[in-house]
Amino acid sequence: MIPAWKVEAIQTLLAEGRMTQRAIAKQVRVWRGAVADIAHGTRPAHRGADRETAPDALWCEGPPERCPSCGGLVNMPCLACRTRAERPYRPRGVAGPCDPNERLELRLSAMHRIRYEEIRARRKAEVLGLGS
Repeated sequence: MIPAWKVEAIQTLLAEGRMTQRAIAKQVRVWRGAVADIAHGTRPAHRGADRETAPDALWCEGPPERCPSCGGLVNMPCLACRTRAERPYRPRGVAGPCDPNERLELRLSAMHRIRYEEIRARRKAEVLGLGS
């Protein structure tokens, strides 16, 4: 998406008529096809919300900065930190509490069955607090 201020700058430069579309694209740092679309009036409307109707937190303009909490190079406010704050933390690969007495009906070969039973016993001991 091209910010509104860039679209206005392109329209102003096109109206002046002193620069080619390629030069305008280079100066404003956009794709030349975008300048052509604006010039011909065929530029599609942005699929998202308008700046006036969208929450300020979703509009990130300006150079990227280091986020003070996660250290990422992002446009502030940091969307990653905001997303993490909105969802509960759960370590990767953990589906939730495990019932140590749950019996899964699996059809495993003998070799895989032995490995499955070892892992299941270890996890059962961890859940019950008997693990090392």
